[in-house]
Amino acid sequence: MEYITFNAKVLNLCENEEHTIEENRWDVDVDIDGKIYKYTFEAVAICNGHHFSEIWPTSNDIPGLDTFSGVQIHSHNYRMNEFTTNKTVIVAGLSISGGDIGGDIEDVTRQCIYSSRRYGTGIKKILKDKAYLENGVIVKHVDIIIWCWGYRYEYPFLEKGFLEIQENPSRISLFQRVFPINKPGIALIGTPTVNGSLHPVAEKQSEWFAKICAKDTNLPPTLEMEKEIDSWKNGIEEYNVSYRPMQVTIPQYFDVIDRYIKDYAN
Repeated sequence: MEYITFNAKVLNLCENEEHTIEENRWDVDVDIDGKIYKYTFEAVAICNGHHFSEIWPTSNDIPGLDTFSGVQIHSHNYRMNEFTTNKTVIVAGLSISGGDIGGDIEDVTRQCIYSSRRYGTGIKKILKDKAYLENGVIVKHVDIIIWCWGYRYEYPFLEKGFLEIQENPSRISLFQRVFPINKPGIALIGTPTVNGSLHPVAEKQSEWFAKICAKDTNLPPTLEMEKEIDSWKNGIEEYNVSYRPMQVTIPQYFDVIDRYIKDYAN
């Protein structure tokens, strides 16, 4: 607990005026209980992951959404199932959150409808309390829609352009989903998605970053990192990846990290 400060909000992270590629200097402004503190670090791990900014549909995505007469929440804000008791509920999105929430509410709802664009049952349009699905089904008397549409990558404490973030699908250009190019001393921990627990992935990324900070190993040359990012981008375009472009696979991802640690060890 000695090195943890609670009730601290990061307001800004930027290069110190003395920052160079060889000598990392990063300024961080922090609000601690209403008082602003300024710190300078040689290395910064950004660890707010990918569950920060919810993706909500708009009327451009689903015509008539603004006429919906029921309750809408995002999976991020779901806690208990009591508010769905004896209600007709649509769970929109069938990834991990959608499956978990649907399983939690289906025994207490009047009707629980699973909706997924990937499976042709996405919501095509809405008219007040009616939802028209892509497969032709019309769900009447809808009381609640729980949007499990995931999250977008967003870092309000970074100035625009600090990271290369793209939308549809939301993704960040990072070497091996950890390191931004030409930002020595910066690592983003926990940004990938994974089939299973994210914690071992975040721990492995942290181990890699710690070894770099301790000068036990190094990152590859910039050109090699750029080639890896380009290859990843090309794969997204070639295979038209619209779902989880930041996905990594265990244990192969761990093997890749271990190889970089070994190949560029000091």
